[in-house]
Amino acid sequence: MKNMQSTVRSIHAWQIKLAAIENTHIYVDQANGIVATRLNNAWR
Repeated sequence: MKNMQSTVRSIHAWQIKLAAIENTHIYVDQANGIVATRLNNAWR
């Protein structure tokens, strides 16, 4: 089994909330417009 480590980073990001899709939150990096991460009920 691969050792998975969590990386904590601080970025300036836009947060997009999609309540209808398992309470999904998408974070988009303000500097480059790339999706930084996605979180939903399965991750909480």
